[in-house]
Amino acid sequence: MSAEPPPSGATPAPPASPAPPAPPAPPATPATSPAPPRHPLAGLPALLVGVGLLLLFILAGVMLFGDRLRPSPERRLSRQLALLDAPDPGTRQEAVYLLGATEGRELLARSVPALIGALGDEDRNVRDAAATMLRQIARRLPGGGNFPWYDPDAGPEARRAAAKRWREWWGSGAFSAAPAPRR
Repeated sequence: MSAEPPPSGATPAPPASPAPPAPPAPPATPATSPAPPRHPLAGLPALLVGVGLLLLFILAGVMLFGDRLRPSPERRLSRQLALLDAPDPGTRQEAVYLLGATEGRELLARSVPALIGALGDEDRNVRDAAATMLRQIARRLPGGGNFPWYDPDAGPEARRAAAKRWREWWGSGAFSAAPAPRR
């Protein structure tokens, strides 16, 4: 199977060349007229609806879960009691002031012993704050004003004796027998 030779005198056909490229199509013309320019406040109603729905969901969440967002007085008291063990004296002093501002018989019954314990703090300002808050609590009780004296600048032995008198005052039952503290 061999290829036949071309007849004599015939010239071989030149190779086929590619077809010339087609001219580019003219740009399409829009079938409709262009949209009118949009007013800057055209999307405002949809935005207001979205914001309104968001506020509605936030309000519903607060109504349903609001009590869980604010810590209970017992939880706040527990945090304040834990702050009495902080290494920073300023933090301990702030905890003493917060404990002294506690309201409610049950909460005071837990905070007063902690305040009496703070009378033995190594920092003078914490001791002074504890004595101040204990005096304020004692003054709010009926017959208040009859409480032990405490000097935060006294020596360690005198401070221990004064803290013991405060513990005796607390243990005497004056608080438990008294009506709720007055403001």
